[in-house]
Amino acid sequence: MRISGLVRWMRTALAGATVSFALPFAVMAQQADAPQRWEVNGTPQTSADGRVTFCSLWYGRSPQPRVSIWLGPDRRQLNLVATEFGGGSGDQVQAELQFPSGLTGTVVATHGDGGIGIGLTGGLLEEVLNELRHSGELVITANGHSFSFPVGNISGAVDAVQDCHRQLLAS
Repeated sequence: MRISGLVRWMRTALAGATVSFALPFAVMAQQADAPQRWEVNGTPQTSADGRVTFCSLWYGRSPQPRVSIWLGPDRRQLNLVATEFGGGSGDQVQAELQFPSGLTGTVVATHGDGGIGIGLTGGLLEEVLNELRHSGELVITANGHSFSFPVGNISGAVDAVQDCHRQLLAS
């Protein structure tokens, strides 16, 4: 009996020591520039206020920059959020996109506070998503600032956001 109590105490102490030892490293890992990756919402999500349902494929987190493809029932948009775009007022700016395959194009973007948004109308959505199936870099340049995002083997994420968007439109 006494030995089993000692074993239980040791297990509890060891578990507590492991947690208190690992916790600082977990905090440091969150604060460090840990490698970022592409992420996707595979099913339609609803905004916190319940007004908007959407699908999204994104790369980045705070600190910025962050790029995302946001797909709603009535709007499709490529967004770039970066501190360099603070103070925007809805002005239109030229943005150059360079895709991993080497394809480049210039589009009109709307400059809002903290970022730019590019409407993905017509076949532009499919073209952007297909270009993200290539490995390389997605480079977005606007207002004299250039941002690069690595792209590698994200075809599964592209498929997931397309499936999500189909679900959203069917509902």
